[in-house]
Amino acid sequence: MDIPVIRQLTKLVAVIRTPASQFSHPPSPNAPTHVNSYIIGSKSRRFLVDCGHHPAVLLHLKTHLESTNSHIQTLLYTHQHTNHVSNAGHILSNFIGTSPSFHKLPRPTDDIPKALEREKALRFLKDNQKVTTPDGDATLRVIATPGHASDHACYYLEEEEVLITGDAVASASLEHGGCRMNPTHAVFEDLDAYMASLKRLKGMVPRLVFPGHGEAVMDGMKYISDAMGVQESIAADMVDLVRTSPVPLTTNDVVSAFCQRRGIEHSQDVLAMKGTLRMHLLKLEKDGVLRRRQVAKDDTARVGPDGVDPSKVKGPGGLTMQQIYGHVQASRRRDWDSMNDEERKVAVKKLQKDREPLHFLHGNVVLGGDISWVLA
Repeated sequence: MDIPVIRQLTKLVAVIRTPASQFSHPPSPNAPTHVNSYIIGSKSRRFLVDCGHHPAVLLHLKTHLESTNSHIQTLLYTHQHTNHVSNAGHILSNFIGTSPSFHKLPRPTDDIPKALEREKALRFLKDNQKVTTPDGDATLRVIATPGHASDHACYYLEEEEVLITGDAVASASLEHGGCRMNPTHAVFEDLDAYMASLKRLKGMVPRLVFPGHGEAVMDGMKYISDAMGVQESIAADMVDLVRTSPVPLTTNDVVSAFCQRRGIEHSQDVLAMKGTLRMHLLKLEKDGVLRRRQVAKDDTARVGPDGVDPSKVKGPGGLTMQQIYGHVQASRRRDWDSMNDEERKVAVKKLQKDREPLHFLHGNVVLGGDISWVLA
C-alpha cells in the first residue's frame, strides 16, 4: 500500500512526500525514492522546511493550506542542494505574502554582505537560534550539522521533541513506506564534520526523527546510532582489507575490494562510495591507523630533480606558481558562487569529463588512486 503524498504526522508537523530525481537508469536500489518537505505549525501562519524539486510539491502544498485555512510565513532550508530547494522561487512568489524570505545557515566560504546584497530574500540563521511561528504555536531551534553539506542545519521542534534532519543522517526511503539506514549513499563533504554532527544529534535525545528521505523514525536514538555505526563499520572493513592483503593495496584497490566484499555493484553506488572511502583513508591516516607505503604519483610533491620547488619560483610578473594557483582558485570560487543551478550543473558535467569521476560532494577529496596503503 502506497504512502499518501501528504500526511499530518503530529499536531504541529505535516509532510509532503514527492518523488526524488534518479540520476541513473535503472536507479540504484539504495538511492532515495522520495524527498520530504515539512509544514510546521497548527495555526494560520506556518513554516515550510525544504520545498523539494518536484512540481507536485506546489500542488499539494496549495491543497493543504486551503484545507487548513493557513499560509506559509517563512521558508527554511536544511541545506541548499537542488533536490531540497528547487521550488523555492515558486514558493516565495506564490505562497508567501509581503516580504517573502528564505532562511538558511551560511557556508564558511560565504561572503555574507555580498550574499545578502545579491539575494534580497535571503536571511542567514545562526547555530542554536530559535525561530517561532508568528502565532507562537511552534518553536524551531537551529542545529548546525555540517558534514553532508557545510551549510546543513537540522531543526528541533521544542514543543514535540521532534528533530527534522534533512540529509544530516543518511537514510534511504522505501517504496512502500519505512526508512532504513543507507549503506552506500551516506555522501558528505567532510567525514569528520559528519560524524561530529551525528554525535551532537544523538546527545539531543530526540523523541522522533523526520528525515529528508524516508518515513518518520520512531526510535531516533537508534537511527542516529546506526548512522554512526555504518561509518565505523566501513572504517573497520577497510583496515581489515589492508591488514589481510598479502601485498600493499592502492587506493583504487581498496575501493574495488571493499565494493566486492559488500556486494556493491551499481555504478551510482560505486561512485558514491569512491569518495567516501577516500575520506576514510585520509582519516585513518590522520588517526595513525594506516600509512602510505609509497607514492607513485603525489600531486603535493613538487620538488624537481634539482631540489628546487618550482611552485616557489617567481615568474616575470613577480608571482610564484603557488600564488597564481591561489588566485585561479579564488576566481573559480567566485564564478561558482555567481552561477545559478543550471550553470552549476553544466560546470560539474564539464569537470567530470576532464577528471576522474567522483560524486559531486566529493570534489574536494584529493587523493591519488595509485597511493599504496599499509598498517601504521
